[in-house]
Amino acid sequence: MRSLSGGCSALAALVLAGCGGGGAAPKNASPGLRVFDQASCGSCHTLAAAKASGTAGPRLDGRSFDAATVARFVRDGGSGMPPFKDQLSDTGIRQVSNFVARASQQ
Repeated sequence: MRSLSGGCSALAALVLAGCGGGGAAPKNASPGLRVFDQASCGSCHTLAAAKASGTAGPRLDGRSFDAATVARFVRDGGSGMPPFKDQLSDTGIRQVSNFVARASQQ
């Protein structure tokens, strides 16, 4: 598990408010990938599991984030990232957090 101080800057821009339009996840995509797509995370971030190649935010691959840390940043924001607790449901936050945590370890 990566410490909060070591992963803060990389995770800070997980979902930026002005990142742009969402992608088109396949119909059989995992719920977390669908949220990642709908929230336009890939407009800012590179994450191989999402076929995302954004460059405005940090690369998420190989970062070994845990789901609780991802969820905290998505929900509450921090380090320049706005909170998304009003844009995403608790279920959506959990789904995208689990997806990013799992995918970031590949």
